[in-house]
Amino acid sequence: IALLAAPFYAVWRVEVTKSWQKQLPIQDMALESTQLWVEKTHAPLVYVAGSTWYANATSFYSPYHPHSFPNHDRAYALWVTPERLRKYGVLSICPHTAADAGCLEGAARFATAQTVQIPVTMAHHFAGHTGRPQTFTVVITPPSP
Repeated sequence: IALLAAPFYAVWRVEVTKSWQKQLPIQDMALESTQLWVEKTHAPLVYVAGSTWYANATSFYSPYHPHSFPNHDRAYALWVTPERLRKYGVLSICPHTAADAGCLEGAARFATAQTVQIPVTMAHHFAGHTGRPQTFTVVITPPSP
């Protein structure tokens, strides 16, 4: 019975609930934000911060495999120091969700005069299904000269 019900459950999860984590554009956002970083800084991406999901995913999916700095909180990444963030810069991915309301404030703690904020909206696409569009602010603080 479970085997027969599995496809129906999957369709229900994808089409009806629209809240499944797999529907978030995590990999898409990791690649898009990495591309924005390269376009704006022309430097390798060393540190990525912001929402835990997106910081960790970008660390995994980005071709640079940067260090993850979840929630801009040094308790989660003891090797991240303000000096290193100034030297290498930091990319912050901040979803516009209630759970990530403090993300932009965290990014502001490491901002410089060269910091730029870029709004991005995207949805995850898979097997003919499109997830709910998600809105983000990508905060790029380039390396200090």
